[in-house]
Amino acid sequence: MAQFDVYRLPRDFLPFTHAVNMQSDLVTDIPTRACIPLAPVSKAHVPATRLNPTIDVDGEKMFVMTQHIEALPVDLLKKPVISVGVERFALTSALDFLFQGY
Repeated sequence: MAQFDVYRLPRDFLPFTHAVNMQSDLVTDIPTRACIPLAPVSKAHVPATRLNPTIDVDGEKMFVMTQHIEALPVDLLKKPVISVGVERFALTSALDFLFQGY
């Protein structure tokens, strides 16, 4: 379970369809992961650009819904569908904006 892996969420999380694991790979001895949910661009409201960057997940544009960050149980996160490590800067910048305002 690596940082920046993306997982499909069950239907009861709608409008969020996926979540990206933001937790450091060094923090593994707890039963949850700090995740940011993702919503398809076609189904989400217009976001704040820095807070809600767009990323590509298997050919679909998704908004990173940073303001909805939450701890998800490891059992919910089955098999990753993709790694978005190439989006590291955008993802960590969104967290900086949420928590620090810059």
